[in-house]
Amino acid sequence: SGTFNANPVTAAAGLRTLEKFDRSAIGQINSLTKSLVKEARDVVDDHEIGIQITHSGSLFNIYFSDDPVKSYREAARSPKALERMLFLTLLNEGIRLAPKLMGSLSTPIDEDECEEFVDAFDTAIERLRPTLEAHAPYLIQ
Repeated sequence: SGTFNANPVTAAAGLRTLEKFDRSAIGQINSLTKSLVKEARDVVDDHEIGIQITHSGSLFNIYFSDDPVKSYREAARSPKALERMLFLTLLNEGIRLAPKLMGSLSTPIDEDECEEFVDAFDTAIERLRPTLEAHAPYLIQ
C-alpha cells in the first residue's frame, strides 16, 4: 500500500519534473526569491514597520520583529495574532502563504507573479497599519 502505488501518471509526471529541475532552474528560482525578498523589504521600509523577512534558496519567511531574526527563539517572538492577520489579509489579496507566513517559489513562477506578491504585501501592510498602531505600537518605527 502507498499513496502513489500503481499510479503511472503521477510517476511519469514526477520523472518529467525531475528532468526539468536542473541547476539552471534552481538558480533561477533562488535569484527570483532574492529579488522578491528585496522588494518586500523595501515595502517594509516604506511603511516603517518592524517586519523581518528571512530567506534561504527559494524559501522565505515573514516575522513581526524590530530585530533581525537569526534563531528559533527570535522567530518564536513574532506575535502569532499579527501573523494570522497578515496571513488572512494576504489571502484576501489572492496570495497564499503557509499560516506561519512561510512562502516558497517554484519553477513556474515568474517576475509578474512576484510583482503581484509585492503589490499584495504592500496593500496588506497598509490595511494592517491601524491594528499595529493600536495593538503593537512598538513595531511602528
